[in-house]
Amino acid sequence: LYSIFFYTDTLYWDSLTTCEGGFTCQILTKPSELLTKHGFIYRGCATPIVSSFSPFNIYAGSKITVSSPVLANCVDQLMINVGGADCTQPVQDINDSESIECDLSEEQVISAGLLTGQPLKPCSIYGGGQLIVYGSGFDPIYKNFNKITFNNEKECSIIEVTSGYIKCLVPIPDNTTIESNLNVTIQVQIKSRNQNDWIDTQHTTHSDCLYSYDITATPIIKNIEPREIINTNQTLTIYGSNLLLSNENYTNLQITLDNTPCIINIKSISINKLSCQLMNSLSSGYVTLNLFHEIRGYSKYETNLTIKSQITFYTIYPLEGSFAGGTIIKLNGNGLNDPTIKILFNLKECQIINEKNRTVNEIYCRTPEQLNYIQLNNYKVSINLSNGLFITNEYTYVDMKTPKVINITMNSINNNNGTLITQLNINGSMLNGDNNTQMKMTEVKLNQTLCTIVTIQNDYIQCYIVNLPSGIYQLIVDTPVYGYALSENNININFSLNSISPNSG
Repeated sequence: LYSIFFYTDTLYWDSLTTCEGGFTCQILTKPSELLTKHGFIYRGCATPIVSSFSPFNIYAGSKITVSSPVLANCVDQLMINVGGADCTQPVQDINDSESIECDLSEEQVISAGLLTGQPLKPCSIYGGGQLIVYGSGFDPIYKNFNKITFNNEKECSIIEVTSGYIKCLVPIPDNTTIESNLNVTIQVQIKSRNQNDWIDTQHTTHSDCLYSYDITATPIIKNIEPREIINTNQTLTIYGSNLLLSNENYTNLQITLDNTPCIINIKSISINKLSCQLMNSLSSGYVTLNLFHEIRGYSKYETNLTIKSQITFYTIYPLEGSFAGGTIIKLNGNGLNDPTIKILFNLKECQIINEKNRTVNEIYCRTPEQLNYIQLNNYKVSINLSNGLFITNEYTYVDMKTPKVINITMNSINNNNGTLITQLNINGSMLNGDNNTQMKMTEVKLNQTLCTIVTIQNDYIQCYIVNLPSGIYQLIVDTPVYGYALSENNININFSLNSISPNSG
């Protein structure tokens, strides 16, 4: 945990035979203490080495963090003092074994005269920034018992309170059309828990409590490039002024396009230029860019903020399926929530499945059939949208992934309770679909009526339907992954009379 090093040495004692200046020399005997070796211990806890500490601005109730790998192991032997204020109960940081934490109590900070405050930084002329008022005696438990107003009118919306500071969001000024600087007086009030009256806080001078809406602190957007979004990870470049001032952190900037974050490239940022990269797809159509500085507030825009988000496709899966169609494919891209999208396979429409989690970057559809080409082992088709956009991927109808129905037999069973059970026996191939998938099992329908499966194998299915009305039905066998089974069988269900009740009259 900390090093202990023993250092030993021998002190030599030599007698002098002559003395300078004519004095008589007296021989002294070696003290007994020098007859043995002595050791000196170097201990880590006795060597205060501090790597870093924080914060640099303190207030009543501040938590001080000291980074020291050695001292963190002997906190019970430490006393930490900040500007004359003792930091109470130093403990090892539970999240960092090489750091020490302690608290500056409100009483210690006040008695040490550390409540000097900090200069207020101006914010955007449109408001929205953060204001922090430092002091003491604030109510951290009942947040609504603290109040900050500007010119005794507009309230600063409080977001955090400790005993030593209040943090709030600066209100938007009344007139944002007049783009000029505006100074307002800050009033801070506290409500007593025992009374219903608001108490004004004490401060030295009003000049310490003036807040400025300042054009020089306002982020200004002058241009955005490009003006079209064509892919998910599109990079945008923003030109302007006051984007990031000196001593500011880029993490204070938030850039969004219709609530989709655009992540700032830290290598490209300056006071008047930055670039950011989209991390998700956008809705199709026109989207609006917004740049917000969480400390200084809302931006001024000297350019059109709308950017066009194009419909694009990136990937398709799977790329193969049944000639009979019905294969569910997933397409990824941008702007896929557009309700006018039509996906065409050689001019045949892929039926969009709206109930399957359709989003701006993901859409599902069932492939159309291509029965005119079933004599081929493989048949590739191009994919395009109704707006003329072509997708680079090609889709292939594959014979080896086309389930087939060879024949069907049907039995009608009359139950004693008067119900009629229609039993289907289906023979074919690949009726189980892709056996390696964990998707739902094969479904059998006569038109839209589900046939309850009793037995299923790769080449055989038995299922039944209760009280199926008479009519002509199309058999639909929907297999996992591959899609619909190829079948030319229509089933004719004739009307049959089981009984008449009453049978006399």
